[in-house]
Amino acid sequence: MEAEPVYRLRQMLSAIHPLTDAQWQLFRTQLRVRHLEKNSYFLRAGDISCDLAFICSGLMRMYYLTPQGVEFNRSFALENHFYGAYRSALLQEPAMFSIQALEPTELLLFDYQFINQDPLWQPFSYVFAQQLLLVKEKREAQFLLLTPEQRYQAFLEDYPTLASRLSDRHIASYLGITAVSLSRIKQKHKHRH
Repeated sequence: MEAEPVYRLRQMLSAIHPLTDAQWQLFRTQLRVRHLEKNSYFLRAGDISCDLAFICSGLMRMYYLTPQGVEFNRSFALENHFYGAYRSALLQEPAMFSIQALEPTELLLFDYQFINQDPLWQPFSYVFAQQLLLVKEKREAQFLLLTPEQRYQAFLEDYPTLASRLSDRHIASYLGITAVSLSRIKQKHKHRH
């Protein structure tokens, strides 16, 4: 019997495209386990990434750091999600952002080039790219079209379990507002509900 995270990974991949036992066994030989302590890094800006990760447990963030030292959270990911620096892995160029564990995190890693170069794995590569594009387009629209209050409401709807696991500083950074503004928005939100 397979370990629970490995089984979940197989189920998720099989939902994208049916896997034969031989394909799965070949893929399993590529998997590596990595444990990250809270606040440790999966990837730092400037590093070149080869790996994508399936998050077995924990919580991670992707963020940009300006030359002035200001952080901007790009995204968060938790259990049962794929995560990584896709551009860096695909083009083998330095990542422009860092990926950090916000909780103790267990990952199953695999080399992106493995699935990108083998025609049998193209459906997976396509779905990963498609999902990334959909998330990016939605986030861009939220920044351009929604007020900070509406962005906060969308965050709560999109990530119902995430707000309790993140600090206000991280949520505010993700929403593109200050922690003080987020505090005011949360007070208004609390009085309405």
